[in-house]
Amino acid sequence: MSDNQGFADRNSQPLRVIISGGSVGGLCAGLALHRIGCHVRIFEHLPDVLQSWGAGSIVQLEMSRFFFEHGIAATEATGVLSEKQQFLSIDGSIIWEEAIPQVMISWDMLHHQLRNDEGAR
Repeated sequence: MSDNQGFADRNSQPLRVIISGGSVGGLCAGLALHRIGCHVRIFEHLPDVLQSWGAGSIVQLEMSRFFFEHGIAATEATGVLSEKQQFLSIDGSIIWEEAIPQVMISWDMLHHQLRNDEGAR
């Protein structure tokens, strides 16, 4: 079975997949399945494009790898580079600090990048 057969043999139609939930996880799953040849429909109960949640996400190694493999931009150009992590006490003093560079991206930007991928149309 090649990567482009969508889990179907050569004489049949591509596998049809329905995903419930058009947030980051649903969109990532849908794009990955689409790229291997599946016919994917993603359903989201919220109308229109989701509005700002006022939150962000750290682009971890696995997410960076997924985006790179699928040609989606989620780098310093679309996010903010943080040079270190800190844990603070309730009074604001530093409990722990380590130099761990990472990209932080807004939830809106992350969702926008995934929805605007060619496979999401």
